Amino acid sequence: MPKSCDGPSDTPPGDPPSGRSDGTGLCCACPFSGTVDTNGPGNYATTSGYTGSSTRRNKCTIAVTRTNTGGTVTVTKTFSLTYTNDARASSDRSGAVSAISSAMSAWTSGASSYKVKTEQPGCDAQELRIQFRSTIVTSGADVAVSVDGTNPANRPSVVTGGTQMRYMVHGTSGAWAMIHEMGHTFGLPDEYTQLTGVPITPPPPTPGAPVVIPPSATPSATYVAAPPQANSTVTLTASRPSTRHPGKYIFDVESVMGRSGNTTFELHHYFWIAIEVKRLMEEEGTPAVVTII
Repeated sequence: MPKSCDGPSDTPPGDPPSGRSDGTGLCCACPFSGTVDTNGPGNYATTSGYTGSSTRRNKCTIAVTRTNTGGTVTVTKTFSLTYTNDARASSDRSGAVSAISSAMSAWTSGASSYKVKTEQPGCDAQELRIQFRSTIVTSGADVAVSVDGTNPANRPSVVTGGTQMRYMVHGTSGAWAMIHEMGHTFGLPDEYTQLTGVPITPPPPTPGAPVVIPPSATPSATYVAAPPQANSTVTLTASRPSTRHPGKYIFDVESVMGRSGNTTFELHHYFWIAIEVKRLMEEEGTPAVVTII
């Protein structure tokens, strides 16, 4: 019979009502939370046929509230702001904060089609909603944001290492770039690349015609799932010649982690949450099957 949070129990999963482990694990509806500090490459996803970043640390906190069959997983990231190249807190802080908050809200909206399913021994299965929150702090942030006032800016906002962000006040690509880059702060890879194409010799006479054709290549990204859920592999397809890098061809995917400006959020973009929720439950002494559905 499923255990509740109303008192001690004799067999796992047990109490305490506080939700912390006393050696017997979590009760069925007890909340739990913890911190995340994981390098995404190799742990959340791998790339094949193209070079992905070797470091994209995902730092955040995860708090889980539960009922007997449902609940919520809340992912919170903290951000600190500094200002450079004529950017000022007085004029640019609100725009940066809004861009961060909007990007996190987009990830919440994208997650509305999915749930974190937990199957804890002795309990009914729970399907947990996913939501994302951002908080601005002055120190110890998960992501250090440099607000850059360069004008005119010829590049979009960008994330390096998962924990360093440059927010371009006058940047290109607008809101979509922030949504995409926020995915990198979760440790997720790019689902696009530029590979050397095959030159057309002689170039065709048609104005604006491509000077290269795509190489024979099948680059892919594989997202790691929490067992027994199967990993998911995304194959990048030839998209168009690169305008910024002559001689190269862009391979892309219609998704938020691609390069098309698309905001399609796929099931596998949330696999990492199941990995981390499962880890937190195990740290509470509670083995569980955790999947994204």
